[in-house]
Amino acid sequence: MEAGALMGKRVQSSVAESRNRYTQPHGNTKNTFAVRVKNEAEDVSLNVEELVCAVKLGCFLVDVRSPGEYAKGHVPGAANIPLFEDYERSKVATARSKQGKAVALGIALKLVRYKLNSYVSSILHIIKSHRGFHKPEKSFPKIPEKVVFYCWSGGMRSSAVLWLFRRSASTALFTSGIVCGGYRSYREFARSLWDPAIHTVKQSDVSLGKPSQLGDTNVHCSGLPLWKGSRICIIGGRTGVGKTRVLSALLRAGEQIIDLERIARHSGSVFGWVGQSSKQPVSEHFTNLVAYKVAWMKVSPHWIFIEDEGPHVGKCSLEPGLFKCMRCAPLVINILAPKCLRLRMLVDDYASGECRTHSDWSSAMLLSIGKLQKRLGEEHTKSLQYHLDAGHYETVAEGLLDYYDVLYDTHLGEQRPEKKDTCAAGYSKRIGTILEVHAFSVGSIGNECDGPRANIYPDLLDVDRAIKDILHAVAAFEHRDGTGLTADF
Repeated sequence: MEAGALMGKRVQSSVAESRNRYTQPHGNTKNTFAVRVKNEAEDVSLNVEELVCAVKLGCFLVDVRSPGEYAKGHVPGAANIPLFEDYERSKVATARSKQGKAVALGIALKLVRYKLNSYVSSILHIIKSHRGFHKPEKSFPKIPEKVVFYCWSGGMRSSAVLWLFRRSASTALFTSGIVCGGYRSYREFARSLWDPAIHTVKQSDVSLGKPSQLGDTNVHCSGLPLWKGSRICIIGGRTGVGKTRVLSALLRAGEQIIDLERIARHSGSVFGWVGQSSKQPVSEHFTNLVAYKVAWMKVSPHWIFIEDEGPHVGKCSLEPGLFKCMRCAPLVINILAPKCLRLRMLVDDYASGECRTHSDWSSAMLLSIGKLQKRLGEEHTKSLQYHLDAGHYETVAEGLLDYYDVLYDTHLGEQRPEKKDTCAAGYSKRIGTILEVHAFSVGSIGNECDGPRANIYPDLLDVDRAIKDILHAVAAFEHRDGTGLTADF
């Protein structure tokens, strides 16, 4: 029998049974049912470290919260299959606060009574479509598919879905569990990574749950490193020096990086949103994504390279602890590049032929320049917009350099201006060592802005040379500093 037919039969019979037995409880029966469901869930619950390992190893993660909750933030990689819509969740929450837990449970059971069949079928359909079970050669996986559910706090929603799923899906096809503490535990984990006490964390292996929870597996995750004990190197420099390209090249060279701009889907400046294929995540989910990235990085003596950023990347706000770690990083590489190279880089990044193929590119660029009018003045702003319309892209870039150079030089310095109500408040001081590394275009000799070789190399930055010089500077710093770790702060 094929996997789909087998799952369908089990769904229909198990849902019918559970509807008859548990969807119309009376008196203490509701509390008894809740206790049974919770007790069963406790036997197959994962802590947050096991959850991160499970997702990394291919577990199928289901967020059963409402669409509104999911949109605010979720565990990276989770599919949203809501047990309640937003208005239904609001109704249950109101009943719980005004009439008590038992009444709320009765309302919740009544709301889900007539959609149990379709709800479990939806879960199975989404799992099959993601894993390719619909293909004849993939009727059965070689090992049971691992499915984990979570809600806000690991309470009744995820426990009830788990209870129903375990009675509806074949144990030959699936093993299942819930997240202890739910999404709230992941949020606490994500924020805890930026603990300011820097020290080496002893690592230990964390496996994908117990065999009785999610099935036996020979794969083990290495211990989850926290931010504590990591060596952070900030890749800095004025706009146009190629920081993002350098960061990507470091990744290709096998180094550890956190690309905040890629995660935030924004390149940082007022023009950062232009050409982005999707909207930015909300700040809460941005923190979740960064945390998931960091959780798999190695701690000291390995370095983590991060591009120098302010407290915000577009609309995404950095977690205060993360921004503090960046300001207190032991080493900052300040990339210096000649003005002509920077102008070519900026044109290539924001006004290349590929960029201009987007239908809204011109209007987006004009709008972005207009946002700077209060800082640049009306006359200068209109001049830049005129040159943009005329196709004088290097002139536009040059007209913006003075403004952005002053901003970055202030940010790079030992003390940022204090701003209240931002994650930068109280973390303005720069603690680490600042080392300068010069960047050049491919094949450049001497002063590349003058002479016959000035425009020979349109491929811009010599990235290989840049990362070689950066890694040499890091090695020299290690030799001089001894450990490369920041002091406690």
